[in-house]
Amino acid sequence: MSSNTTSISIAKKLKTLTLIHWTIVLPLVLGAAVLFSINFQRPTVAPGETIDYLIFLPLLAMVVTLPISSIFYNQSLKNKLHLPLEKKIDAYFSASIMRDSFLEIPGVITCIVSYILGNSVILALILIILLKFYATRPVAKKISADLRLSRSEEDQLPV
Repeated sequence: MSSNTTSISIAKKLKTLTLIHWTIVLPLVLGAAVLFSINFQRPTVAPGETIDYLIFLPLLAMVVTLPISSIFYNQSLKNKLHLPLEKKIDAYFSASIMRDSFLEIPGVITCIVSYILGNSVILALILIILLKFYATRPVAKKISADLRLSRSEEDQLPV
């Protein structure tokens, strides 16, 4: 396979990965916006009811899934660093989707708890999750660092 064909293939994969990455984020943002609107129009659950403990569930989900997503991401890339660039990109593709899936869990739980409690303040956690999604977006500099690419491999990545 020629270098030009490889670059096109890599560019397509990274473009697809970027699309998947933001497609995972979009429903989370839209869901939070809809829930904010719904919760704004209805009263919150009164304090002292039996479901007050639910407010801690999104925080617990974040504390558990954020480190787990990083561990699984790093472990899935760990043994792939010596492979050719195209195989590294395939591993990065899979690891990124897995990490994004883990990052989505606290957002979904936050939306569910917000709906149950009628509490829009909890939706502020979505902003933290969005920042994490932004920090982990697939860009050439991050891909190069995560895969420990050589200079010649970096030149094959799209800008």
